[in-house]
Amino acid sequence: MFKVSPNHKFRFKNPLYSIDATTIDLCLSLYDWAKFRKTKGGIKLHVKLDHSGYMPCFAVITEAKKHEKNIAKKIPFKSRDVVVFDRGYNDYKTFASYCEQRIYFITRLKKNADFKVVEKRNVSKHKNILSDYIIEFDGFYSKKNCPVKLRVIRAIDTKTEKTIDILTNQLDWSAKTVASVYKDRWQIEIFFKNMKQKLKIKSFLGTSENALNSQIWVALISYLLLCYLKFVSRYSWTIYKLMMLLPLCIFSRRDLWIWLNNPFGKTTKNEDDINYGQLVLNL
Repeated sequence: MFKVSPNHKFRFKNPLYSIDATTIDLCLSLYDWAKFRKTKGGIKLHVKLDHSGYMPCFAVITEAKKHEKNIAKKIPFKSRDVVVFDRGYNDYKTFASYCEQRIYFITRLKKNADFKVVEKRNVSKHKNILSDYIIEFDGFYSKKNCPVKLRVIRAIDTKTEKTIDILTNQLDWSAKTVASVYKDRWQIEIFFKNMKQKLKIKSFLGTSENALNSQIWVALISYLLLCYLKFVSRYSWTIYKLMMLLPLCIFSRRDLWIWLNNPFGKTTKNEDDINYGQLVLNL
């Protein structure tokens, strides 16, 4: 298949993915099959986002009470893939499994993690990196489930001035690259925002489980189609702009590809003469 999406913005050639989940709240009286809490219903959309084009490439829909780290074990990855996730997915057995399969992960370290430093690296040349350590877990269960050397990078966010501890099994990249990759995880939050607000998966046409799932899958397919239109057009579109303008132009008498490449230009004479296969009404 011909690839139209751009590569991710980093220099390394490894495929880069983010995984995360978002909860979609439902009215329990209408969706009694989606029980979440006593008076609240909901489902979870778990997504694997490809950073080459920021497109969803794997998705699972579950009950809202299903924990993210249980679904993460079912998401497929290949050797030398890079996966980024928040600390809600932290699981020591999964870390060890990723290391065994040569899958690189980047996440945040738990605040109560017990570890010992086995090597300190020089970070003087990095402006926003405070420390870079090679560590081994020292807790009983963490050491038992993940007996491998990992890396902890303490970085500071220039906007909020808060520090974060990043955990990874990638020991070769610069600390700045690892911190930048984790920061790019925010793209999956933007994806969820677009899905909920612009593709209308906060309100549903049916109340059955099948109707709900169908609408979410249609929204995901629509997002992929929008990505395709963005990549093949010569105009600098964003997914947000396409979501806003396409519904307004859906009944316009313009060729789609001409409009995508020159949305604010004048229509050509040849374009005006096209009847798009519609019958002419003579009164």
